[in-house]
Amino acid sequence: MISTNQVETERLTKSREFFVDRTFHTKSDHTALEEDLLERLILVLEENPEQAILIQNVFQQDEVPCRVEAIADGASAIDFLYRRGIYENAPRPDLILLDLDLPGKTGHEVLKELKSDPQFRRIPVIVLTFSEKKEDIFQSYVLQGNSYVIESSERDRLTEIIQRIKDFWLGIVTLPGE
Repeated sequence: MISTNQVETERLTKSREFFVDRTFHTKSDHTALEEDLLERLILVLEENPEQAILIQNVFQQDEVPCRVEAIADGASAIDFLYRRGIYENAPRPDLILLDLDLPGKTGHEVLKELKSDPQFRRIPVIVLTFSEKKEDIFQSYVLQGNSYVIESSERDRLTEIIQRIKDFWLGIVTLPGE
């Protein structure tokens, strides 16, 4: 006579074999795995070079492959996105970190232009700025910014904030393709 424990053990073994045999054997599984390993492009629109370097360093730590492009003014950011001038071969970013205080075109102007163009509408834009003004926060969401994060002037705190942004947007969220 077979005991209840033997029956349960046999059922669990068959269940494990079923799932193990099917792990990464379909084309869609391989495609999902390959997409996870693709290098992500993070576009940082930040006037302050020290902040941009800190952001770049945080994003390039760990095993998540990503490249960070930093641009210091709004007009150049638009040229990068539309692949104009010196940016004619620029890749499409997967994620944009946007400071509101940019020369040339303000962060709100850049955000408005991005979100009004269907080819850029799906790119997540995280407003990362020192401004705590309610009008800036409200306007950023009206213009379809994906989140509004207030920067810290303390280096360690800013590093933590950037790490959390990275963990969320590159580790939890599934980003849209082109």
